Order: sequence, then structure tokens, then C-alpha cells
Amino acid sequence: GEMRRRGRLRRRGLRWRITLAFLGTALAVSALVAGTTYFLAERYFLRQRIDSAMQESFRNLESAVEILSSGREISLTRLVESLEARGEFQVLLLRGESTLGGSFGVTRAAIPGPLAEVVERGEVGYAFRDDPRSLVFGSPVPGHDLTVYFIYSLGGLVATLDVLRNVLLVVSGAAVVLAAAVGTRVSGRVINPVRRASEAARRVAEGLLETRLPVVRRDELGALADSFNEMAAALEERIAREQQFVGDVSHELRTPLTTLQTSTDYL
Repeated sequence: GEMRRRGRLRRRGLRWRITLAFLGTALAVSALVAGTTYFLAERYFLRQRIDSAMQESFRNLESAVEILSSGREISLTRLVESLEARGEFQVLLLRGESTLGGSFGVTRAAIPGPLAEVVERGEVGYAFRDDPRSLVFGSPVPGHDLTVYFIYSLGGLVATLDVLRNVLLVVSGAAVVLAAAVGTRVSGRVINPVRRASEAARRVAEGLLETRLPVVRRDELGALADSFNEMAAALEERIAREQQFVGDVSHELRTPLTTLQTSTDYL
């Protein structure tokens, strides 16, 4: 009973180790694939958004220069409205420290400090803002003592990445569950032949020498069954020969022993 209990514990431990190996591998591969996919997708979508925002900003900047250089009287507020009508973004127009015009709710505080320093030096640049998540493009207005900033919302990009993340999590979870099922199936196919071999060995040890294992697969486990059957057959044959030898010796010794016993009784 103790040996059987230990055997069950060993088989259970081996089966759990095989299943956990499948789970660990699936979890690691799923995490690697999902993480890499999300990282590459995020970089790709962000790069696309930056490129499109920069191209649109340069077109808007050219349009603003044309309007300001046309000689027509136009207020800066009207200029901001004209630029906003060209796309989905917000505009902020500055001269030095003064705000000359901007979209509703947009103030100088919306411009990241490092980007403002770059633009004040007469350079073009962009920066990200976290709250709300947006991309800010800034540039001096050529030929005019003005700086303009275009603010693009990244809410759509964030929503797309959230959907992608959720899909990857669901797929990864499904892959882990599938790996658990496959691991359980494979461990059963591996452990069951070992269990049958263990039980057959126990029966042989108990004296049932005619015990044999069925050979149903031509692989390593099938070779194990073949080897066990050959061992059991050889053991059965050897014990049979030994029994035959003992019987023959007993038969040969029976007459001398009978004679010796008769002589002993006579004496």
C-alpha cells in the first residue's frame, strides 16, 4: 500500500511537472509575442501619427504665411479659425510672451516647456503632452515675429492601442489555456504507459510472470514495452528452467535417498 501510494505521488508529480512546463513555455512565448507585437505596433502607429502631423503642420504653416503675406486685413483670431477649419487640431499663436490668438480653452500652459525653448530659438520641433494625451508641433512663422503651435489629440491612437492590448491579452490567455489542455493531454499519454509498466513490474514481483504489456505504439514507449515483455519472458523462462532443474535433481536423488534411509533403518 505504501509503495502504491508513493508511485501515485511520483506519477502525479511528473504529470504536474509536464503540464507546468507546457504552461510556463506558453506563458513565456505568449508574453514575448504579445509584448513585441504591442511595442512594434505602438512605435509604428506613433511614427505614422507624427509624420502625418508634421506634414499637416507644414502645410498649415505655409497657408498661414500666405494669408499673412497677402496684404489683406485679417485678425489673428480669424487666422486661427481659418487654420482650424483645415483639420482636427487646435492652434495657438504667440508673439513673445503674449498670446495673440488660440483655439477655445488653449493657453500658453498647454505648450511643453522644452518645446517652447526650442521654438523661441527659431527652430522647429514637436513634443508630447500627457494630460490630455496629445502631440504639440511648434514653429516660428517665417517673415513674421510670430510663433505658432498645432496641437493634435492622440485620443484615437490611445483607444486603438487599448483595443490592441486587450486583444493580445485575450489571445495570450487563450493560448495559455490551450497549452494547459495540451500539456494535460500529452502528460497523460506519457504517464499512462509508465503507470502500466509500473503496475506490470509490481505484478511480476508478486510472481505473476505471465504479465505482459500491450505494444500499441512504435516509439520510445513502445520500445519500453517490448523490452519489458522480453525481460518478463526471459525471467519466466529462467525460473521455469530452474524449477525443471530442481525437479530433475529431486527425481535423481530420490532413489539414493530411499536406499540410504532403508540402510539407516536397518542399522
